[in-house]
Amino acid sequence: MGKKKSKKQFSKKHTKYPLIIAGGLLILLITGGLYKKKYRKDELAKGSFTTVVTIDEISRKWMGKPWLRKDVVHFYFVKNDTVYHISENYTRGTRKKWDLQPKKAYEIEVAESDYEIFEVDFSKPIDTVIDISKYIRKE
Repeated sequence: MGKKKSKKQFSKKHTKYPLIIAGGLLILLITGGLYKKKYRKDELAKGSFTTVVTIDEISRKWMGKPWLRKDVVHFYFVKNDTVYHISENYTRGTRKKWDLQPKKAYEIEVAESDYEIFEVDFSKPIDTVIDISKYIRKE
């Protein structure tokens, strides 16, 4: 009769595979995040314009657990008589750190190729507020 393999031998042989898979996934996540950050930076450097953005609304996004909360900031800016609405998720506490409130204006740098790629400077609030009521058609 053949030998039976014990459970200890089986577990020792196959414990390295989950670790290799987890390490590979971790490397993919890190490089993907770095690639996205570099892409956004390159798009802003290629061609961008600076304008004024106004905070429309600030909300909180719940991701299931209390420590996974995000602050969602909704902005709008005007270019060529068109109002563009954009939003961004920030880490919890950004609202209090920068004292973000609706109807406050800030300077923003937006990529020409994609208006979803932008960089807001929260350290310098501007006194100007854009009123979008004149850009909305009333029928």
